[in-house]
Amino acid sequence: RLRFFSRHEEVDDGAFVQAGQIWLRDGTRETSILPLDEIRLRGEHNVANVLSDAAMATRLGASDTAIAEAARSFTAG
Repeated sequence: RLRFFSRHEEVDDGAFVQAGQIWLRDGTRETSILPLDEIRLRGEHNVANVLSDAAMATRLGASDTAIAEAARSFTAG
């Protein structure tokens, strides 16, 4: 199934930014998983990376908590 992500607008199935938060939506639920300021890597491209990763990770069964923790703890190597 195709999932989407966007920094600029809501999506029906995937991850998006709204009101300074990353949200996940899958048609049956909508959940805020973390504030943007908790992402350690700076830059809009890193927000896009977190969004794409979150959209895929939920599809693969990762919990919202695990996704948020990964985004909070990931640093450049």
